[in-house]
Amino acid sequence: MSKPYYLETEEKLKIRIHAHTQFTTLKLEDWLGERLADAAGKQLLEIGCGDGNYFATYAKAVGPRGRILGWDVTDELLKKAADKGRQTGGPTQVNRWNFDDHPYPLPEAAVDFVIAPFSAYYSKDVPAWNSDCLRVLRREGRLLILGPTRHNAQELYELNYLATGIKSVPETDETSC
Repeated sequence: MSKPYYLETEEKLKIRIHAHTQFTTLKLEDWLGERLADAAGKQLLEIGCGDGNYFATYAKAVGPRGRILGWDVTDELLKKAADKGRQTGGPTQVNRWNFDDHPYPLPEAAVDFVIAPFSAYYSKDVPAWNSDCLRVLRREGRLLILGPTRHNAQELYELNYLATGIKSVPETDETSC
């Protein structure tokens, strides 16, 4: 496993979550829940799961027959993620993985959703990151990339364009506020 490009710490994660809850009107749990409305019984991979703060949202969406996989490179956060996974009562598995190590340790078409909240833009090799994400997604699967703030939304749109070839649309620009 290569040295990660960025290491999230528990303290940095707390600061980031606090800033989001204080300065945004969008509740990400609701936004994710809407995008996972058809996730019952499905497999979900979160890249950069941190302390598992979205696991309850995912567990509600995938239900008892679904499965949540969480990857992160920070042991202190993975321990908390494992605890949160157990608290949800759903099938959750967390693993230490640097998402710049390719190929990902999953077979082709293994998951229905790949979610990268506040993590994709830390990749050193976006095309390889994107290829691995698409390889592990099932044919009708979805890749959800979330970014942190309006100030770096343009960078995230550029990353999305680099990874997918799709440019942002005015509606996307508006929701980034």
